[in-house]
Amino acid sequence: MGFDEVFNELFKYFALNKNITRTCNISRVEAKKGTTKTLEIQYYTACSHCKGIEGKECNFCNNQGFVGEKEIVTVNIPKRTKNNDTIVINGLGNKIKDDKKRGDLHIKIHIWGDK
Repeated sequence: MGFDEVFNELFKYFALNKNITRTCNISRVEAKKGTTKTLEIQYYTACSHCKGIEGKECNFCNNQGFVGEKEIVTVNIPKRTKNNDTIVINGLGNKIKDDKKRGDLHIKIHIWGDK
């Protein structure tokens, strides 16, 4: 199996999961007082050219049935947030071809200096 085939299989695996997880790094002061962070996220959605039909001849999505999109997200991190807390934002995950809405974005908090 070549690199392209391995990459495409991994890409397909991650794209088919409805929810996505990202890490957000904050300082101890930000964790104590609360803060707002801006993150760029990448999510996957059905290809608009082939309508998400996997394997259909489509140069736009390389016959995968889905494409990657980027979005800027503002995250409000509440005060007294602890290391490894997770903030869930509904509707900002992947959109699998048969679903009407996107999954959720899970933001795992990492506080610099905590073990």
